[in-house]
Amino acid sequence: MVLESHENSLIEEIKQKSEKIRDNEKSLELVKNDEIGRLDTSIENYKENKENLEKRRRSAVLLIKVFLFFKIRNLNRKLLYLTDNYDLLINKSIRDIKKEIYHDSKSLTYLSENKQKVIYERSKPEINELEHAKKSIYELRTLIAGAVGESLVEKEIEKLEPRVYVPKVFLKLAVEVVRALRGDERLEIGPRTSINAGLVGRSSALLEGLSVAGFCNVKEGIYTAILGKALYEDKAGVEKRIDEVFPEISSYIEKNIKEIDISKIVRYCHEEWGNDKEWDSTNIKKLINGKKAPDNFVKLFRWTLKNESIDKNSIYEVMSDYLLAYDRGCEISEKTN
Repeated sequence: MVLESHENSLIEEIKQKSEKIRDNEKSLELVKNDEIGRLDTSIENYKENKENLEKRRRSAVLLIKVFLFFKIRNLNRKLLYLTDNYDLLINKSIRDIKKEIYHDSKSLTYLSENKQKVIYERSKPEINELEHAKKSIYELRTLIAGAVGESLVEKEIEKLEPRVYVPKVFLKLAVEVVRALRGDERLEIGPRTSINAGLVGRSSALLEGLSVAGFCNVKEGIYTAILGKALYEDKAGVEKRIDEVFPEISSYIEKNIKEIDISKIVRYCHEEWGNDKEWDSTNIKKLINGKKAPDNFVKLFRWTLKNESIDKNSIYEVMSDYLLAYDRGCEISEKTN
């Protein structure tokens, strides 16, 4: 996701730089034509003035002739300057624009010919940060799989940076699914199994480069934490039992985000962006901050702002995760035991 993000950013940068060059080339022609028009007009005016003065001089008295002689000589100097420096004056008027076009073209050529190198260089700091986080996560997963005390896991997870936020409805889902299985004799579920589900969900999200865990991450955490409590021979049966108690996510979201018609929001988004458009928190933010945001959208924003313990800038990611889960759910093809 980090590389993809920087690739998209680079594509947009190349597009904008190309558009800027085209705009500057148009501006250059306009400025050049304006300068040519100004010079030609000045030359014609000087020539006309000179001709008029020469006519007057021929019929003037001596004193006036002397005065007009110097005036005509001054006009000749101006004409000579303009004609001798015609191209130089035109180039001077477009010098700054040409310089900008040159530097932008040089930069565009480099970006276009070295895309992968640029993407890697820009992504390197974030990749290094994610690699550090992955190492910490794998160490924590080893602790969980080795049945190390859950209180130790909880202390260890607090050391993780960067932090990953798990939306409240998904956390509640993890607690309720674990609670529904506490009577199963094949499982040794303790009071912190739902916490382990959240830990694995957060780890899964962090491995994907996310700052907010999605429904698929939490679902993976729920299955992983519960199946980790079952004996090998019981895992298939326990997994089937989890499937039975696991609620249908769209109904569960409707149940827990009350008085808001989520289906209308999803339909509106499909009509606005198309059925195959990826859920994007940026689009949601633009819609919320626009003047014509649908009423249900505004209600969901206010509900999320009130109920989620996260900064306002990340609210749109939480909204996006809820709408994505409602619209498409999640199928986990592999479960970590």
